[in-house]
Amino acid sequence: MRVGYPVINLEIEEQFTFNRMVGRSRKLLLETASHNLDMLWKTLRFNLERGLLLFRIRSDFVPYAAHPQRSFDWEAELGPALAEIGAFVQASDMRLTVHPDLFFGLCSTNEREFEQTLAELDYQTRLFDAMGLGRPAKIQMHAGEARGDPEGSLERCVERYQTLEDRLKAHHVLEYDNGCCNLQR
Repeated sequence: MRVGYPVINLEIEEQFTFNRMVGRSRKLLLETASHNLDMLWKTLRFNLERGLLLFRIRSDFVPYAAHPQRSFDWEAELGPALAEIGAFVQASDMRLTVHPDLFFGLCSTNEREFEQTLAELDYQTRLFDAMGLGRPAKIQMHAGEARGDPEGSLERCVERYQTLEDRLKAHHVLEYDNGCCNLQR
């Protein structure tokens, strides 16, 4: 069994820089992504020294990577560094996961939210692919939606999951959401 934690390590003074930054210049995005890569290295080494073999990275690890108007080719720019991290993760028998922000979901009745969800799943799949991580790297997403019609949201989730490309399904797992699901549904 792998033991780990999500996103923030309070023992490391520096932390990840998130995409909630003002301005989205190519230079700033690249600097932020490079900083996040450095922090991921520090975090993974810290974790390995302590036998923590599971880590959930932030969904916005590469700022604005799923945004339709992103201003840089993050895969080309960060690819070699991501491959190194992936090799380290595999050699250390670690597992990485990611959890899209809560406003992303396959079950949304809002078509724009659903399209953004597909873009986010695509980015996170490409992130794991750039790291060379296979099926053990997981994208966890809630299986329902508490607002509106929980039963209908579960049905939409199942229907939409079945339409996903196989490459997106390879990393995707559904997570129980106690806000809308129970043992009866």
